[in-house]
Amino acid sequence: MSQRLSLRIVFIVLCLNAGLATAAHTDPPVFEPLKQTAEGDISYSNIMPGLTDPTIPAGALGRVVKYNVRTGEVTYRESVSAREFLEYAVRPGGDGVFTRPEVAPGDKDFSGWSLIPDPTIGTYPRHVKLKMQWSEGGGGCSGTLIDPMHVITAGHCIYSHVPEHPGWAVDVTVIPGYENESGPWGEAHMVNLYSWEGWYIDEDFKHDMGIIELDRPIGVLAGWRGYGYNTDCDWFWDAGWIHRSYPGMGPYDGEHMYANAGSFEGCSTDPGVNIVDWYQPSWGGSSGCGAVKDNAVYGTLQGGNETDHTNDVRITPGKFADIDYIRALHMPTMPDLTPMFVQAEGLSLVPGEQLSALSFVMACYADYGLSAGVNCGIYLSADSYISTGDVWLADILVPLNIPAMGGQFVDVSPPPTIPLTTTPGRYFLGVIVDY
Repeated sequence: MSQRLSLRIVFIVLCLNAGLATAAHTDPPVFEPLKQTAEGDISYSNIMPGLTDPTIPAGALGRVVKYNVRTGEVTYRESVSAREFLEYAVRPGGDGVFTRPEVAPGDKDFSGWSLIPDPTIGTYPRHVKLKMQWSEGGGGCSGTLIDPMHVITAGHCIYSHVPEHPGWAVDVTVIPGYENESGPWGEAHMVNLYSWEGWYIDEDFKHDMGIIELDRPIGVLAGWRGYGYNTDCDWFWDAGWIHRSYPGMGPYDGEHMYANAGSFEGCSTDPGVNIVDWYQPSWGGSSGCGAVKDNAVYGTLQGGNETDHTNDVRITPGKFADIDYIRALHMPTMPDLTPMFVQAEGLSLVPGEQLSALSFVMACYADYGLSAGVNCGIYLSADSYISTGDVWLADILVPLNIPAMGGQFVDVSPPPTIPLTTTPGRYFLGVIVDY
């Protein structure tokens, strides 16, 4: 019987020298700049639309709109309300491999924005920096991981009605724990983008919400928030809400995470009025950040001004059902493994020497865990595309006891040796899973 082979790849750069070897940890990730203009300058704007009147009902919800970045195809889902998904009013979040404790926000009226000194601890990295590129120029927004492979954000962060860069984003980079051009666990990129006809067709800011499907389950490392809906305004008037975002205008530069905590001051139970508002300023770059309570996202920041007023779009029961549907489309029916976060010591080597250490995290994005031995190959490559045609270094059998939506550290022992026949230069070291 033949076995289906699925190759999942991660890599890390190492340099081979003709001189003495020195031991070092891998450098922090380096990110490519945003698309440049013909003059060579980076065209970049932190996005924040104007305020919408929260008392005007939203237009018809419309269908979910999907944009496939590989093909450029736009498709629709006909049914807007899959009632089988409304058995629950909230889907819980989950801890990542690197979750560390944090101090919970206090109960108070929404405060001003406060700097988060370390965005890598606790639930902070579940709130992510977004870097978007359009065919012309780029932009910055915020978002929230709602499972290891999906981010919720504002619709205008992924589909733009602005004449300077209209249409779907051609790339969205998602960086958890972002600080000063660096992310501790690297980045993920969009595969599919989702919004609703109310935003895509009508530019109705009460439907200004979007979902990003990612190319790898980076939330296994950083953790993720749950998501839910609530139609009771008392729920929004109560304290305990938080926003965490990357403002990039006014006194802010988009390089640091800021947060506020408190309660909403405007809410309506009238049909179609799915905006909640609060009387504090916000700035471009904060768009799309999640309104979080009890570890779940119930809305996203839509727009504001720099003086005293900001709006959030609530997740309605229909949007909740649609988000559940989107996630169900992508959820594997069996354990799905991806090696991530390769770490090595001894990156500057002489051919014939052994790495001091090598480890990675095996991520499982599925509703099923796995207890089994899995074969992995370690390869050396002259470029960042790792394949079985590259230089084989070692095969390892990895004993896994990995939970659903979880991750497990893997130490490669003994670490591989670089072949004597390797010429000095810059190489990539990667892991391929045979499962």
